[in-house]
Amino acid sequence: MKITIKSEKLYHYMIANNLTKQQFADFCNISMYSLNKMLKGDGSVRLLTLFRVAKSIGIPIKELF
Repeated sequence: MKITIKSEKLYHYMIANNLTKQQFADFCNISMYSLNKMLKGDGSVRLLTLFRVAKSIGIPIKELF
């Protein structure tokens, strides 16, 4: 089962904080590969990666779906 990730939340955070994709990935402690998958809406990202991103940007993980 594929899960759709709300990439607009990630884009909004990056724009609001003037972060490049690399800076955002570093901030969330995830790889660029994982971030690019998330930004494309790819649902095959590991749950741990989603938790890291949600915690880093201060939202509940459920808001990423």
